[in-house]
Amino acid sequence: MLARSPEFWGTYPLGLSAKRKVWQRKRFSSFIGSGVGYENATFYRPFDHTVFATSGSTTADIKALNRYKKVFTPISFSAFYELGDHWFLLGELVSNFLVFRSIRNTEWSREGFAYTASTFELDDIQFRLGMNGRIGKVIIGIYSRVANVQKIDRIIFNDILKDPRTDQTWEWHNPLRIDLSVGYTW
Repeated sequence: MLARSPEFWGTYPLGLSAKRKVWQRKRFSSFIGSGVGYENATFYRPFDHTVFATSGSTTADIKALNRYKKVFTPISFSAFYELGDHWFLLGELVSNFLVFRSIRNTEWSREGFAYTASTFELDDIQFRLGMNGRIGKVIIGIYSRVANVQKIDRIIFNDILKDPRTDQTWEWHNPLRIDLSVGYTW
């Protein structure tokens, strides 16, 4: 299945958030924040379309996706340590709440294939470490996910694929992820 994937890397996140300083003491400061996040996975795999309660979705046919889009509401707690006038170490704890998902297969033009659902559920909790640099009021950062506990998505990990984690709801899964951030302070 993965050999048919349209992209090598497969998943692309993008987000926008606002943070507010809640504490500062000497070189330490902490922030809380929230925003909106978007993730587009371009891998090719079968999925359990019966999860979506739409008419005609209860057939036994196996359907495959190549676009899985999710919209999140992240809630974050960040701690910064100032190394100098322009450099900061960052530790961040982020909880992502899934609010919307959409599944499509761009290879097919059948009507009714796009499956969508609104929801509100905790999807993952991540711990990230990184480095930020400040130029005037612009902050540029790079950080990596260090730990990640996430809900197993039964839409794409299910009996169709013979997933051995049938008794699990959550998993520790931490594929390499490096993020670039750009911010503005006022």
